Amino acid sequence: HWAEHYGAEELASGLEPHFDLIEKRLRVEQVKLEQINRNNRILWDGARALGYRVELTKRNVHRCMHTGYCGMGCPIDAKQSMLATFIPDAVKLGTDVYANAWVSHLEGSGRRITGAIARMRHPQTDRVTDITLRVKAKQFVLSGGGINSPAVLLRSGMNQNGRVGKRTYLHPTMILSGIHEERVEAFKGSPQYVGCPEFFERGDQMGYLLEAAPVFPASGAMGFRFGAALQDQMDDLAFQSVIVALLQDGFDLRDPDEGGTVTLTEAGAPQLDYKWNLRMADGLRHSAKSAARIQLAAGARRVTLTHAKEANVESVEQLDLFDRLPFGPGEVGAASAHVMGGCALGKNPKTSVVDAGTLRHHEHDNLFIIDGSVMPTCASVNPQITIYGLASWASEHVKAAS
Repeated sequence: HWAEHYGAEELASGLEPHFDLIEKRLRVEQVKLEQINRNNRILWDGARALGYRVELTKRNVHRCMHTGYCGMGCPIDAKQSMLATFIPDAVKLGTDVYANAWVSHLEGSGRRITGAIARMRHPQTDRVTDITLRVKAKQFVLSGGGINSPAVLLRSGMNQNGRVGKRTYLHPTMILSGIHEERVEAFKGSPQYVGCPEFFERGDQMGYLLEAAPVFPASGAMGFRFGAALQDQMDDLAFQSVIVALLQDGFDLRDPDEGGTVTLTEAGAPQLDYKWNLRMADGLRHSAKSAARIQLAAGARRVTLTHAKEANVESVEQLDLFDRLPFGPGEVGAASAHVMGGCALGKNPKTSVVDAGTLRHHEHDNLFIIDGSVMPTCASVNPQITIYGLASWASEHVKAAS
């Protein structure tokens, strides 16, 4: 899709060796069925019972002890994150790392970036100090992610074509929980092992990926429940399973500015406005019903949708309730864990921020943007390896320009 509509032919044909390199360095390996926890098993069993496609995922771990804290920081560094892999590699090769440096803006002259200006923050309080860091280099790489890369460009006045911050995507995510007779304890064991791609393709409607997700006391308490209803929900925490749907936003060719837009507050901080349209509402509703069917097929006695109104069902026959509920902003709980877009790649400098063939900024010859912000749509899956592969591929273009 990116090659056909955004001129990313070189990217489409060149990523495979970089995926291989990244997966080898990060010890990405296929998981085994006997390793999965009860929460993931519910998705696996329910999807198979319904005849849906379901797959075991891959994980970037080494000597994992399945503590379940992957999303909050692995206590034994089994998770092969950048903290344990490429950052130490870079430091060993002579890279200087300045932590606690908040990049305020870039300075330029003509088509060249001449400096990056950062305000240093106190490592304990995170308050801005009076120390300013100025970096001068032949080549600059901006890797602030889907929110902060656009923000840096906007604070720097680098938005001649008005496309910075456009096409920001968050994988709009539906959350549906099931309550089971037996203990699930979704807060134990590694959080994600199973994915269901049955609904990747839905014609003109948003496709989505179904995954299991962990539930901890804090995350379990979020949503539309209060008072006695919230207490009842928390009493069932150990018996709760969670299935989430990652919606694939950004593929509606009739709407070139689909998704979100990053802008700046008066203080210069980034803010995001996200478009809530009928396609998203349909995707949230459809995915909620699919996840509910899986939960019920796996033995849930009740499934609950995070909705402002009472949204509990106990059988497939009751799922028409979801058809009657409103799915507008503030009416149904939608979440996200992934940020993509905001500096979208493309061949046309009038409609994109970076060149699809190099990830070089269209307006500046020595500035590359290398992170998830260059993605012109959502990924179909969790974007971690996609972003790492993009970074490995684009690093060759930075090296060639140096």
